[in-house]
Amino acid sequence: MKDFQNAIVWSYSRVSSKEQFERNSSIETQVMAIKDFASEHHLLITKEFDAAYESSKNLKSQKTLINLIETLEKTPVSKRPKLILLWSPSRFGRSGVEHISLLSSLRTKFNVRIYAVSSGKHTFDERSEHDFAKELLVAQQENFNRQDVIIPGMKNFVRKGFHLGTAPRGYDKYGPRVTNPSRVQGIQEIKINEEGKWIKKAFKMKIYQDASDKEIIDFMASKGFKIPKQTLCNMWRNPFYAGISKNKLLGDQEIKGNWEPLVSDADWKLLQKKLTGSFMAGISKLPGKLDTPLIPKFLYCKNCEKNMTSYQHKKTGNYYYKCNKCNHTVNANSTKRSKRMGMHEKFGELLDGFKLSPKLIPILKEQVKLVLEDSLKSFEGKRKNLLSQITQKENELENLERRFAVGQINEKMWKKYTRITQEEIKEIELKLENLPSKKSNLAILDEKILSLLENPRQFWESINTKQKRRLQDVLFPDGLHYSPKTKEYRTSNIHLLLEITSCFIDTWTSEKNK
Repeated sequence: MKDFQNAIVWSYSRVSSKEQFERNSSIETQVMAIKDFASEHHLLITKEFDAAYESSKNLKSQKTLINLIETLEKTPVSKRPKLILLWSPSRFGRSGVEHISLLSSLRTKFNVRIYAVSSGKHTFDERSEHDFAKELLVAQQENFNRQDVIIPGMKNFVRKGFHLGTAPRGYDKYGPRVTNPSRVQGIQEIKINEEGKWIKKAFKMKIYQDASDKEIIDFMASKGFKIPKQTLCNMWRNPFYAGISKNKLLGDQEIKGNWEPLVSDADWKLLQKKLTGSFMAGISKLPGKLDTPLIPKFLYCKNCEKNMTSYQHKKTGNYYYKCNKCNHTVNANSTKRSKRMGMHEKFGELLDGFKLSPKLIPILKEQVKLVLEDSLKSFEGKRKNLLSQITQKENELENLERRFAVGQINEKMWKKYTRITQEEIKEIELKLENLPSKKSNLAILDEKILSLLENPRQFWESINTKQKRRLQDVLFPDGLHYSPKTKEYRTSNIHLLLEITSCFIDTWTSEKNK
């Protein structure tokens, strides 16, 4: 080291995980040893590059080392360091040939040598560089050995439903390898915390109340929890909240997790369908003014068949529906000065036409049951066939698992065909879900539906704008056509339940008048 006294040097230190950084202060240990060595040998450290929890399995993952090389390239030759000091060869990297190539270029391209202060290994000459390169190959082999021992254990751990890494928002993690001393215990447990109780409510709002992300962010803030928009969007897609464990170690395989879910399996599937159908993930798209629920794409002008729009009168504050092509305008609500009934009141009259007497409810239930049971018979064959296909695919998965366990196929092939088979199962399950089921259809007349049929107008007026629009689309799939001449609504298609209700009303009225 006599040739380098008073020379300019740089230092490089690295730990590969956050756990190493926090638990044993490895960076601090390395830096102190490097500085002591520099002081002892009269070396001047002008730049320090400390890589906190950066993996060295490949050069691309070492952002700090890449920054060191880029800085070296930009530094004038006269100000470049003679040496780069580090703790040990393994701190330089563990990718073998890739790091050996970089080692050689530092000497040949930049005239910079490396010195490991813990072992004295260096690259002052070609022979020494060769010895240093062998140390890098040993470091790579250590990684391979570690993978051979640790990774199978990690896979087995995940397959048992345990979780690797930090628990997501709404949960606290307990176990032998947690950083919080108050949560250290022998067996891993993941428990719902106070925030999780409100996140559970937020999922319900998203699924059943069509709440927007902004509304949910405000709701959580009112409970004392600030959730960024992007975090919330990611939460809607995170299967952890449905009790599903996914880990890259197992490819696309899904495992039932050992924690209480915030969302049921049925609700999770429903949410994913809603997100897939929206323009942006996590954002419910319902354009249009809140005070005019009959638009957009529901109310049409009968004369020109164009969509009607709405606007607010600046002076009076009243809302109006308008056909921009025919220039017909009609008030949204009845007012003291309005000459005709408002569109909303007119729509209420239309709904009143489907109002069912409570006396007819039991009869209607029986009639709907008969109609649905008859229609469902045609789907039973399809259902059995799809269930048989799922069973067959699940057997294929078990066979793949067995063949992988006994070494008949390698891990790459196992992951590939497991993913393909799981995708095929999901496609079949989607077809199965889209088939009408006896349970769901015979439960069609639940309390909410009954309250709708007993007083459809009152029901419509009691729900919010988003719910109004969805109900309108269900009851009148082709929308409503408004005639400016007759001031009446017309529709070419109504929901089957309303058709049955209408028939009952006509029959009952006819019998009553006899």
